Amino acid sequence: MKLYRVDINNQGQRLNKYLCRILYAAPQSFVYKMLRKKNITLNEKKADGSELLKEGDEVRFFLSDETFDKFAGKPDKIVKTLTKINPIEAERIVYEDENVLVCHKKVGELSQKTGTEDISINERMIEYLKENRENGDEGKTVDFTPGVVNRLDRNTDGLIVMGKNLHATAVLSKAFAGHELEKYYLAAVKGKFDKEKEGRICLYLKKDGNDNFSEVFESEVPESVKAESEIVLIGTNGDYSLVKVRLLTGKSHQIRATLKYLGCPVIGDPKYGDPKDNRINKEKYGIKSQLLTAYELKFPDNFTELPLLSGESITTKLSGKFELFLNDNKLEH
Repeated sequence: MKLYRVDINNQGQRLNKYLCRILYAAPQSFVYKMLRKKNITLNEKKADGSELLKEGDEVRFFLSDETFDKFAGKPDKIVKTLTKINPIEAERIVYEDENVLVCHKKVGELSQKTGTEDISINERMIEYLKENRENGDEGKTVDFTPGVVNRLDRNTDGLIVMGKNLHATAVLSKAFAGHELEKYYLAAVKGKFDKEKEGRICLYLKKDGNDNFSEVFESEVPESVKAESEIVLIGTNGDYSLVKVRLLTGKSHQIRATLKYLGCPVIGDPKYGDPKDNRINKEKYGIKSQLLTAYELKFPDNFTELPLLSGESITTKLSGKFELFLNDNKLEH
């Protein structure tokens, strides 16, 4: 008999999914058959697989070692990846509590991998959690695999959020999808951003899939999506400006396309920026990508499902090149 105790990382999921993570090589029909025959039990009782697990629940397997090893696999049969994944550096951890990990994604880094050989910030954050996990539970556990709950474009840096357990991940995913959190970006733009342009801006974006480029319209057109933002001017020297943008919707290239439409493209943006100005700033400051950072997250005052985050405001640092540009152009933030 083998005993697995459900830990906090696995509570809230259905028993059948939990079992399929353990017996990953077994067909579902086998799992359900073992449940019917009470060869797999939940808290020493017969179960049908639909039960929602709680921390401390006990799952028992009355299977032969040969059968269990056949479907669960043995450690010596697991093929190790050829690429070593290093954990996220400590200086890139912006916030951490028992449920949540927030890190700073660099320019050029993927939020999540797009191919089997990719290593994104998601994998590096998972590796950090593995190395720092407290493993004092008795009995065996099945590791819940965390994942980041928000994404940034490859060449946009800033705050990336991960839930450490199933409950936190579900709460955070819902909060991001429902726009319960206030998401703010800082952008350095070309030109003087007039105060008259400040406030809530509603536009419509139509994406060209071939060029991965979003065209902007003031009213709805076929195949367009609504893009709403709030923009505030932080400072300007007449030639350049620093603005703070709150995303009210989260559409692809929304900030970059909106600012270009308003006549103030983001500095260093290869797609929507000013080519001549980009060349000047590349030579002067070494800027090779847009000066756009996911800078701040504000949580609701009554964020009761993750109370440690209630009313919290989490901010990150700007990159060295971003800071250099702002200092040299006397644009304070």
